[in-house]
Amino acid sequence: MKITHISKILFSLMLSVSLYAQDGIMNQGEMVSKKVYHEIPFFNTKDEIVQFVTLKGKSFKFIFDTGAPLAISNELQNSHQYPILHLVPLKDAHNNSDTIKIVLIDTIQIGNIVFKDIPAVVIDFKNSPIGCQNIDGIIGSNIARFLLVQFDLSQNKIIFTDQHDKIIFAKEKLPIILDNQSNAFFKVNFNDTIIDSLHFDSGMGKLYDMNISTAKN
Repeated sequence: MKITHISKILFSLMLSVSLYAQDGIMNQGEMVSKKVYHEIPFFNTKDEIVQFVTLKGKSFKFIFDTGAPLAISNELQNSHQYPILHLVPLKDAHNNSDTIKIVLIDTIQIGNIVFKDIPAVVIDFKNSPIGCQNIDGIIGSNIARFLLVQFDLSQNKIIFTDQHDKIIFAKEKLPIILDNQSNAFFKVNFNDTIIDSLHFDSGMGKLYDMNISTAKN
């Protein structure tokens, strides 16, 4: 199953978290490593981008998705017992009630990069339509906010660094706007008249989804 399904599943869940956590609760924590450089290989932009992370000395399978915050599985939470920051109420389309746990990850390491006190959403991956992925979590936007992130399609790799001289910058640039959960947005225009605001979501598996109002214009 493609990663695009993950973004769809997380959409309603993260909408609830966003409405509840307008104070930017997901943006707590820090990157304690300095002068870092790490590469993540990928071979198909439509497939999941896998990166193993270290939690409490053990390695776990995560995927990189800028359209979601840091997330961990129920199993990881049950075994590691991270402290709970908030319980967010959630209702599905059938009006069934549930709660979403937001927990505090004391330390998470990606390659040679160490982060501390980062909030994460707890998700029941196994009993979801993406259970076949067998993932332990998601590296999301509230991790990426600390870094320069470059998708190098020519070399099939993603670069994580805090060093500007490690990145080859394009001649043309677009300003990026970050919301209270570090989701990245930028604006594009068509024929210099129609402007659309795009959410950069590496988990969508597509180049661009146009909303209905923009299409009508």
